[in-house]
Amino acid sequence: MWYKDGTGKVFDSSSPNTGLLKGEFFGTPTQKNCTTRFNNVNQNHNGSYYFRLEANGVLRLNYRKPTYSQVQLAILEYPPKPTVSVFKDQQEVIEMMEMMEGSSVSLRCSSKIFCPFLPPNLTWSSSLNENITGRQHQIQTELISELNFTVSHRHHKVTFTCNATNQLQQQITTQESRMLRVQYAPKNTSVSVNPAGFVLEGNSVTLSCSSDANPPLLNYTWYRDTEGLLNPVQTGPNLTINNTNSTHSGRYYCTAENKHGTQNTSVLLDVQYVPKNISVWISPAGLVLEGGSVTLSCSSDANPAVNYTWYRDTEGLLNPVQTGPNLTINNTNSTYSGRYYCTAENKHGTQNTSVLLDVQYAPKNTLVSAFPSSSVMEGNPVTLSCSSDANPAELNYTWYTETGSQIQFLQTGYSNIYIVTNPTNGAWYGCKAQNQHGQYNATIQLDVQFVPKISSSCSRSSVIACVCEAHGNPCPTLQWRLSGQVISINSTETSISEEMLGSTGVKSVLTTHHSLMDTDVLQCFSSNIYGSASQMFQAVPPPPDTSFHYPSVLLGAAVGVLVMIIVCIVVVCCERWAVAPDNDRRFVYTNKDILPFIAQSTPEPLHYSSNVFTNTEPSSGEIRGITSRTFSR
Repeated sequence: MWYKDGTGKVFDSSSPNTGLLKGEFFGTPTQKNCTTRFNNVNQNHNGSYYFRLEANGVLRLNYRKPTYSQVQLAILEYPPKPTVSVFKDQQEVIEMMEMMEGSSVSLRCSSKIFCPFLPPNLTWSSSLNENITGRQHQIQTELISELNFTVSHRHHKVTFTCNATNQLQQQITTQESRMLRVQYAPKNTSVSVNPAGFVLEGNSVTLSCSSDANPPLLNYTWYRDTEGLLNPVQTGPNLTINNTNSTHSGRYYCTAENKHGTQNTSVLLDVQYVPKNISVWISPAGLVLEGGSVTLSCSSDANPAVNYTWYRDTEGLLNPVQTGPNLTINNTNSTYSGRYYCTAENKHGTQNTSVLLDVQYAPKNTLVSAFPSSSVMEGNPVTLSCSSDANPAELNYTWYTETGSQIQFLQTGYSNIYIVTNPTNGAWYGCKAQNQHGQYNATIQLDVQFVPKISSSCSRSSVIACVCEAHGNPCPTLQWRLSGQVISINSTETSISEEMLGSTGVKSVLTTHHSLMDTDVLQCFSSNIYGSASQMFQAVPPPPDTSFHYPSVLLGAAVGVLVMIIVCIVVVCCERWAVAPDNDRRFVYTNKDILPFIAQSTPEPLHYSSNVFTNTEPSSGEIRGITSRTFSR
């Protein structure tokens, strides 16, 4: 039993949990060991204590003054703090001393043991919030816990705390801390862009560099990757660029340096801008031939990348054709010619440009027209014009005429030709339009209209047979007239047959068994809408005898003299023409482009006559004279 001076019994081993002090008796009295453990002491229990021994109700011994010494109990409010020491390479490190990253470090925590049976509980904690377990051992009255590790930059300014907890009073814990100081090369170097995100061209931007290092006296250097090389730009933690443009885009490197080493990092500066320098080209280059393929390509300098849209100018409107940087047209034709627009667009704006697609092709749809009309009166002029669809449109025109299988070339170069018509050139006229890619021909037939022209003949055997041919346009009609009366009824004595000679001619054959009187006049009469022509046959009475016919001789002589006079006149006119000045000469042109004006004259009626000289003794009933006349209106 234990007694406290002035209080009485505070502990009885027979009932250890009922007294003022609760505990456990460990000693062996026979061996003079009275060890007792009290579990619930506090500062109220300070004082002097003595031991009393009772056994079998008979033995009673008090161990107190003055015979025996008493136990003085001084209760502390808190257990003493543990002690924390730092060792580097087995050498103790004093407070505030720094160590180099990579060093081996030992943290040692020691605490006094006041009760060997219930020593304090030592635990470690740190500002890194990591679970730490130390290696624990006991040396006499001290309990020691050690942490062994290699320091890194993560341990710089990290506080390690050793906690000592009493096992009987777990709510009471004492602790001791120690902060490590570690020197290291730059770590966790980073770059930030302000304002964040992309930078719009023309604005300002600041690049900031930061790094974790000890000592923190850093040198920052900025570099720019230009053509694969790193060129120094500026020093200092901040790099400011004013009035940015596309050339400032790229990767920027920041290098942080202290006495222990360097570290660098980079950032991509994205300067964005509206599309510019847009261009369009055609592949294959040069002209595009109809039927081939062509690709129109569009490119632009922009950030971010653009969307391309192709437009076509159709009747003044811009119609979207396709999207994408390339526009391919297969099997081109003339409808694809025109201006194509490419629009490059991103979120900051648009820009466009255009290119003219020139699809070239050989002439086609060649057409020949006549002015004033393809139906023209004989002797009147007509202008033929040739047109053709072609690209390039600079064409070479060749004019020619077709008569049957014969082709005669008339003119080359001009698109117009000037022609003065006559019945013989009522043929096909052709125009050949040609450029560097090919040619195309077209023809036109002139409808040359003219008054009838007559040719006729008569013969007699047992009957009189007269043949009359007339040509005119429109095709004329033919009549036989006898002494002014139309012969229209076929009889057994007289018959008339007609035959068409193409589209402009008619042939009539008159056969009669009648004999013509000297006063009878047989006439072939032809007409169309432009005029008429006739030829008369008149019986001439036979001469009285077969002697020399003086009138005929005189008439022949007169004709000869007339012919000589005409020849002389022609010769004199030719000589005058040869010596006449240039401005008195007349030229005939076949192209209206070089003949500005030709006056049209009114056709005059033509008169034809023929005299037939026959034998002095003609056969009976022979027709002796022929007269031909042509009238036009």
